[in-house]
This record gives sequence, structure tokens and C-alpha cells, in this order.
Amino acid sequence: MFNRLDSNTSKEILDAIEKTNPTLVETIRNMMFVFEDILLLDTNAVKELLSKVDRKILTVALKGTSEQMRNHMLQAMSQRGAEMLREDMEALGPIKIKEVEAGQQQIIAVVRQLEAEGVINLKGTAGEQYVV
Repeated sequence: MFNRLDSNTSKEILDAIEKTNPTLVETIRNMMFVFEDILLLDTNAVKELLSKVDRKILTVALKGTSEQMRNHMLQAMSQRGAEMLREDMEALGPIKIKEVEAGQQQIIAVVRQLEAEGVINLKGTAGEQYVV
């Protein structure tokens, strides 16, 4: 429901809830945008995201994702950058799921920051239609 509201309304509601139950607000925010939702971002938004994310965090976060997610992120990179990231992921070896999830949460935090700054837009990315 919060994802369908305009930014101001959802922010006001979350601020009001936060005054009485900060834990609930954090849970709601975590559910509003999950790592797989990055698939809904266009190439330009992914490029912005990649420019702000630490490479080590990205490597760990992508290690535990679907091939589709990896490809979505790698397509926004230069060919050499994508090759280097693939090599880094292979060299990493086994990673604890807890570490992967922590890396993904850090990337989600960057996505939220970029949205708050108006650099990317998360509202309406799913099913949005354009006229060309």
C-alpha cells in the first residue's frame, strides 16, 4: 500500500508511526523495497546506483542473487568492469547468507538515498507505460 501512495503521504504516515513504534517503521521500510526490486530500475538508474555502491559490497551482494539480477547489474557496467566483477565473485568462494543479505541491505539503503535525493524514481516503476 505504501508503495502506491505519493511520496509525501507515505512519508507522513511513516513519520507518525515512527513516533509510537520505530521498529514497525523499519520493518515496513524493509518490505517496501526488496533487493529484487532493482530489476525494475532502468539502466540509467542502475548506473547511478553502481556509481554510489562500494565494489566489495556489490560483489558480496550479487554473489547470492539470481542470474537475472546479476545480468541486470552487469549490463549497466562497462564490458571490462563486468568481467572484473565476475572474476571477483568467482574468486570470493563460499559466502555466508548473512553476509550476502547485509550487503544487499546496504545497497537498498543507497537506493533509498538516491530516491530521497531525487536522482532515481521508484514510484510506478512496475508496469509503467510510455508513449514514444
